[in-house]
Amino acid sequence: MSEKWIQLSNRLIAKTKRGELQWQELSDSDTFQVVVGKNAIEIEQTGFGDDFEIRVRDGSGKVVDKFDDIIISRMTNSNYATAFEEMFSLIRRQISGTEQLLDDLLEELGKDEEIPF
Repeated sequence: MSEKWIQLSNRLIAKTKRGELQWQELSDSDTFQVVVGKNAIEIEQTGFGDDFEIRVRDGSGKVVDKFDDIIISRMTNSNYATAFEEMFSLIRRQISGTEQLLDDLLEELGKDEEIPF
C-alpha cells in the first residue's frame, strides 16, 4: 500500500473540482482518462457502479499501477467511494458540457437572491 495513492487521489479530486484537468472519455463510457506529462491516469466505474478503480499508465500505455476506492478508504478511514463518485460525476458533466451549459443559463437568468417559496 502506498501513501502516494492517497496523495494522487487527493490531487485528482481537487484539480478536477477546479477544472484544471482535461479528462477524456474512452470508448467505454465508464472510463475516463487524463494525460499528465507523458503518462496517463484513468478512472473506471466498476462493479454495480459504486466502485472506482484508478489506473496509472506510462508513456507507452502500459498499466504500471492501480488501486481502488476501497483500498484508499481502508488506508485513510475515510469514504473515498463518495469522493470518487463525485469526481466521476463531475468529469462526466464537464465532458458533456453540462457544467458550462448550467453556468451559461445561470448567467443569462441573472441573480435572484429571493427564494420564491
